[in-house]
Amino acid sequence: MENISENKTSKETQQVKSIFTCWTGALWRYFDIKGRVTRYEYWSFQTINVLIFCLWFLCVYLLDLNKIFLEVYMLYILLPSLAMSVKRLHDADLSGWWAVPAGILLLLSLLDYEYGFLNTGILLFLTLCYVSYLSWMLGLSGDDHENRYGSPIREQAFYDSDSLIFKSFVLIFLGALWLVFFIYLF
Repeated sequence: MENISENKTSKETQQVKSIFTCWTGALWRYFDIKGRVTRYEYWSFQTINVLIFCLWFLCVYLLDLNKIFLEVYMLYILLPSLAMSVKRLHDADLSGWWAVPAGILLLLSLLDYEYGFLNTGILLFLTLCYVSYLSWMLGLSGDDHENRYGSPIREQAFYDSDSLIFKSFVLIFLGALWLVFFIYLF
């Protein structure tokens, strides 16, 4: 009898969240940098952001629309992205301050793209190098025990961060960023 109740409890704690639920949940907690999030929650949030950004980008440049909506979306999503990055770093028992330079570099890149006050190639290269390093840190597994940022969060049962799909997504994401950089240069 105890085994059945233990099994039921473990299933209840591993509720499966959809990718969209992770994204909307992060937007509801816009400024919240306390606590921890799993790799699944973090990468689900970033996947939706990349898809929305790509759709906006295609609409702006293929349909020759005003790019103000793309820029507003990028500014709107900057703080939740930083908050999710901070909480993801907390899960690996790392300081959230590692996410701040990426936010600053991305904001400078956006401003430079609009106003052209810096050397865009160098700024993009530095941004991509730092974002690549930060992505590696964000992919680290979380602590299995309580750390200074809170209690551990169990990964969802179906989610295996060592799977080929997860590694492929991260490599494709970073590869796409580097490809955009090289296309921009040439």
